[in-house]
Amino acid sequence: MKANFKYAMLLAAALTMGLSSCSNDDSTTGGGLGDGMRGEPTTMNIIAKQAGAIGTYAFTPTPTGDEAIIKTADTYIFDGAGVLEVVQNMTVAGGQATASGVTITTGPKTFFIVANAPTALATQLSGAPVTPGDPAALNKAAFEKLLANGATSVTSMSTIAVPTAGVGTGYFMTAPEGGKQQTLNPGASNSVSMKIGRAFSKANLEFPAASVVYEASLGGTLTNVSYLVRNIKDNTFNQAVYNGLQLESYNYNKWAAGPTPPLATSDFFIEGGTLSATTGFPGASQHFLTSTDADGTKALYAMENANSEPLYGTATFTQIGGVWVLDATTDVHGDDNAVLGQGPSHLPSNGDFYRIVEFDDAPVSATKVLREISNKYYAASPIQTTIDAEILAFDAANAANPAVSANVGILKYEGGKVYYSVYLTNPAAVSAPVSETFMVERNKYYYVTVKSINRLGSNTAEITNPGEEITTSVDLSANIEVGDWADASSNADL
Repeated sequence: MKANFKYAMLLAAALTMGLSSCSNDDSTTGGGLGDGMRGEPTTMNIIAKQAGAIGTYAFTPTPTGDEAIIKTADTYIFDGAGVLEVVQNMTVAGGQATASGVTITTGPKTFFIVANAPTALATQLSGAPVTPGDPAALNKAAFEKLLANGATSVTSMSTIAVPTAGVGTGYFMTAPEGGKQQTLNPGASNSVSMKIGRAFSKANLEFPAASVVYEASLGGTLTNVSYLVRNIKDNTFNQAVYNGLQLESYNYNKWAAGPTPPLATSDFFIEGGTLSATTGFPGASQHFLTSTDADGTKALYAMENANSEPLYGTATFTQIGGVWVLDATTDVHGDDNAVLGQGPSHLPSNGDFYRIVEFDDAPVSATKVLREISNKYYAASPIQTTIDAEILAFDAANAANPAVSANVGILKYEGGKVYYSVYLTNPAAVSAPVSETFMVERNKYYYVTVKSINRLGSNTAEITNPGEEITTSVDLSANIEVGDWADASSNADL
């Protein structure tokens, strides 16, 4: 039987785009809007650069290496009818991209900047017709969901993120909040500002072993801690697509609940500092969690993810794994041993131990642990008389809520391995719909710091109830802060 325990957290980053324009008062074009909702000719200067750090958080995950590079950049401007009007290549120098004297018309516009575009996307965008009325002209809706890889339908993580650090090509960046809509007025100076950022997010988890508080009754310590980021699909739209405040990611409401994690092809677990699998995750080797990991260099990447009803099997989460080392254990009869390593019934060398718990059903068909019947740890599987004695003792202490004897059974922790899950959330969205609370947005930085362990976690890394709605848990505690990728941190309760 497998146990399943849970909980939740968030963060961010950005680039800014500044534009200014001035109408050509000598234009022969009328001041009204013509074909494609276009007005008077005007010129515009554009600049895109990395935003400065805000400096309000204790932790500052500044983008490093390719994360901070702007190698190439292009501006795409759509008219009021949603037809592509201007494609402008920008000059990159000194860490910023600029374009001067860009010709455009007044009227309603939607602005995008694409930096470090993957080759396939850049090829599709190059030479796009901008003539009003041309049926081949790229429209805004198509641009937002433009497919970069032909038959694969979407941009993949291996395309947008550079696997080898320091190659100098930069990471794919677009507008994390979608295109910027603004009207350029005739006879006036116009300016537009917007953010562009990486087309994916980043998650980091710190386990400061020296300061983690343990519930006294747990009788042990979590050691050899490592972590992963799970429920990530290796696909994303090139631009963020929102319906009001609701992010509609490429995987929006597409995942079906099942007996196994629906996103297993993109999951990996980092155990003891060694990756056991890396499907879809470039640059994710040797991210072993340490108590000093507070600089963002050992974080993992994730794709944007949103669903109208977040489930355990669909929402993105950080999973913590470790080995539980006990202070003491008992034998199959429940008799206490001395300190581990003394007496004939101490834990076996492989670290296995057992607990008596109440499941949500008979042990053979149960899917979750409801509560522990005993706080004892057993060196071998308890015999039935031991289990019966523990049930009697539990019922005596919990007369108002006795155990269902038929649902009481034994839970084995192989190798002493224990797992906790922290679902990535926005703590600032606590009053928002759950669909917004559990949105994982691009260009966000998620930073979790474990503060306390209140309960023994799951005995499996699997998602045993992927179709269930997410609820909070008291297994583990941490704090959360929210900020831009260039300046962000969070602590969370797990």
